[in-house]
Amino acid sequence: ETLRATTEYLKNLQAMKSHHVAVGLPASKVADKKYDGGVSVIEVGAAHEFGTEHIDERSFLRAPFTLKKSEINRAIESQVASVGAGQRDAVSALNLIGIVARNISVKAFETGGYGTWPDIKEETKKAKGSSGVLIDTGDLRGSITWEVRSE
Repeated sequence: ETLRATTEYLKNLQAMKSHHVAVGLPASKVADKKYDGGVSVIEVGAAHEFGTEHIDERSFLRAPFTLKKSEINRAIESQVASVGAGQRDAVSALNLIGIVARNISVKAFETGGYGTWPDIKEETKKAKGSSGVLIDTGDLRGSITWEVRSE
Protein backbone atom coordinates (compact mmCIF):
# COMPACT_ATOMS: atom_id res chain seq x y z
CA GLU A 1 0.00 0.00 0.00
CA THR A 2 2.81 2.41 0.86
CA LEU A 3 4.60 1.61 -2.39
CA ARG A 4 1.41 2.21 -4.38
CA ALA A 5 0.77 5.53 -2.62
CA THR A 6 4.37 6.66 -3.05
CA THR A 7 4.36 5.68 -6.74
CA GLU A 8 1.11 7.61 -7.29
CA TYR A 9 2.51 10.61 -5.40
CA LEU A 10 5.65 10.61 -7.55
CA LYS A 11 3.60 10.31 -10.75
CA ASN A 12 1.50 13.32 -9.75
CA LEU A 13 4.54 15.40 -8.80
CA GLN A 14 6.09 14.64 -12.18
CA ALA A 15 2.82 15.58 -13.90
CA MET A 16 2.72 18.90 -12.02
CA LYS A 17 6.25 19.56 -13.24
CA SER A 18 5.56 18.65 -16.87
CA HIS A 19 2.10 20.24 -17.29
CA HIS A 20 0.71 23.75 -17.10
CA VAL A 21 -2.62 25.45 -17.53
CA ALA A 22 -3.18 27.98 -20.32
CA VAL A 23 -6.03 30.46 -19.83
CA GLY A 24 -7.51 32.76 -22.43
CA LEU A 25 -8.51 31.97 -25.99
CA PRO A 26 -6.63 28.76 -26.82
CA ALA A 27 -6.77 28.13 -30.57
CA SER A 28 -7.45 24.43 -29.99
CA LYS A 29 -10.77 25.37 -28.39
CA VAL A 30 -11.88 28.65 -30.00
CA ALA A 31 -10.16 28.95 -33.39
CA ASP A 32 -13.40 28.27 -35.26
CA LYS A 33 -15.45 30.88 -33.39
CA LYS A 34 -16.19 33.87 -35.61
CA TYR A 35 -18.32 36.99 -35.47
CA ASP A 36 -20.92 37.66 -38.16
CA GLY A 37 -18.42 39.59 -40.30
CA GLY A 38 -15.99 36.66 -40.31
CA VAL A 39 -13.52 38.11 -37.82
CA SER A 40 -12.35 35.50 -35.33
CA VAL A 41 -12.91 35.80 -31.61
CA ILE A 42 -9.15 35.38 -31.20
CA GLU A 43 -8.49 38.43 -33.40
CA VAL A 44 -11.01 40.55 -31.48
CA GLY A 45 -9.57 39.33 -28.19
CA ALA A 46 -6.02 40.22 -29.23
CA ALA A 47 -7.13 43.68 -30.40
CA HIS A 48 -8.70 44.44 -27.02
CA GLU A 49 -6.04 42.74 -24.90
CA PHE A 50 -3.19 44.71 -26.48
CA GLY A 51 -4.99 47.64 -28.11
CA THR A 52 -4.65 48.84 -31.69
CA GLU A 53 -4.38 52.14 -33.46
CA HIS A 54 -8.17 52.53 -33.18
CA ILE A 55 -9.03 50.43 -30.11
CA ASP A 56 -7.95 51.24 -26.56
CA GLU A 57 -6.20 48.47 -24.65
CA ARG A 58 -8.66 46.71 -22.37
CA SER A 59 -6.77 43.78 -20.95
CA PHE A 60 -9.04 40.95 -19.85
CA LEU A 61 -6.16 38.53 -19.18
CA ARG A 62 -2.82 40.10 -18.26
CA ALA A 63 -4.07 43.00 -16.13
CA PRO A 64 -6.71 41.03 -14.19
CA PHE A 65 -4.22 38.23 -13.51
CA THR A 66 -1.74 40.79 -12.20
CA LEU A 67 -4.39 42.48 -10.06
CA LYS A 68 -5.65 39.16 -8.71
CA LYS A 69 -2.26 37.48 -8.42
CA SER A 70 -2.75 36.63 -4.74
CA GLU A 71 -6.07 34.90 -5.50
CA ILE A 72 -4.44 32.84 -8.24
CA ASN A 73 -1.49 32.02 -5.97
CA ARG A 74 -3.89 30.80 -3.26
CA ALA A 75 -5.57 28.51 -5.79
CA ILE A 76 -2.20 27.16 -6.91
CA GLU A 77 -1.05 26.57 -3.32
CA SER A 78 -4.31 24.87 -2.43
CA GLN A 79 -4.23 22.58 -5.44
CA VAL A 80 -0.56 21.69 -5.03
CA ALA A 81 -1.33 20.79 -1.40
CA SER A 82 -4.26 18.61 -2.49
CA VAL A 83 -2.02 16.79 -4.96
CA GLY A 84 0.62 16.36 -2.27
CA ALA A 85 -1.99 14.96 0.12
CA GLY A 86 -3.14 12.47 -2.51
CA GLN A 87 -6.61 14.01 -2.71
CA ARG A 88 -6.42 14.97 -6.38
CA ASP A 89 -4.34 14.13 -9.44
CA ALA A 90 -2.24 16.80 -11.13
CA VAL A 91 -4.45 17.30 -14.19
CA SER A 92 -7.56 17.76 -12.02
CA ALA A 93 -5.70 20.26 -9.85
CA LEU A 94 -4.54 22.22 -12.89
CA ASN A 95 -8.09 22.23 -14.27
CA LEU A 96 -9.34 23.74 -11.00
CA ILE A 97 -6.65 26.43 -11.20
CA GLY A 98 -7.81 27.09 -14.75
CA ILE A 99 -11.37 27.59 -13.54
CA VAL A 100 -10.24 30.15 -10.96
CA ALA A 101 -8.21 32.08 -13.55
CA ARG A 102 -11.00 31.94 -16.13
CA ASN A 103 -13.47 33.33 -13.60
CA ILE A 104 -11.10 36.20 -12.80
CA SER A 105 -10.90 37.04 -16.49
CA VAL A 106 -14.67 36.84 -17.01
CA LYS A 107 -15.26 39.07 -13.97
CA ALA A 108 -13.17 41.75 -15.69
CA PHE A 109 -16.01 42.16 -18.19
CA GLU A 110 -18.48 42.79 -15.35
CA THR A 111 -16.21 45.26 -13.55
CA GLY A 112 -14.70 47.25 -16.42
CA GLY A 113 -11.38 45.49 -16.02
CA TYR A 114 -11.65 45.82 -12.23
CA GLY A 115 -12.03 49.55 -12.78
CA THR A 116 -9.06 49.96 -15.13
CA TRP A 117 -10.65 50.05 -18.60
CA PRO A 118 -11.21 53.38 -20.31
CA ASP A 119 -14.79 54.24 -21.20
CA ILE A 120 -15.91 53.74 -24.79
CA LYS A 121 -16.30 56.71 -27.11
CA GLU A 122 -19.66 58.43 -27.50
CA GLU A 123 -19.91 57.38 -31.15
CA THR A 124 -19.37 53.75 -30.11
CA LYS A 125 -22.13 54.04 -27.50
CA LYS A 126 -24.50 55.39 -30.14
CA ALA A 127 -23.54 52.75 -32.72
CA LYS A 128 -24.04 49.80 -30.39
CA GLY A 129 -26.90 51.29 -28.39
CA SER A 130 -25.34 50.78 -24.98
CA SER A 131 -22.53 52.05 -22.79
CA GLY A 132 -21.23 48.59 -21.86
CA VAL A 133 -17.48 48.31 -22.27
CA LEU A 134 -16.50 45.13 -24.13
CA ILE A 135 -20.01 43.76 -23.73
CA ASP A 136 -21.98 43.47 -26.92
CA THR A 137 -22.72 39.92 -28.05
CA GLY A 138 -20.91 38.20 -25.18
CA ASP A 139 -18.97 36.02 -27.65
CA LEU A 140 -15.53 37.13 -26.46
CA ARG A 141 -16.34 36.77 -22.78
CA GLY A 142 -18.05 33.43 -23.39
CA SER A 143 -15.07 32.10 -25.29
CA ILE A 144 -12.56 32.53 -22.48
CA THR A 145 -11.51 29.11 -21.31
CA TRP A 146 -8.48 27.08 -20.25
CA GLU A 147 -6.66 23.92 -21.15
CA VAL A 148 -4.06 21.79 -19.43
CA ARG A 149 -1.01 21.35 -21.63
CA SER A 150 1.99 19.09 -21.31
CA GLU A 151 5.40 20.62 -21.97
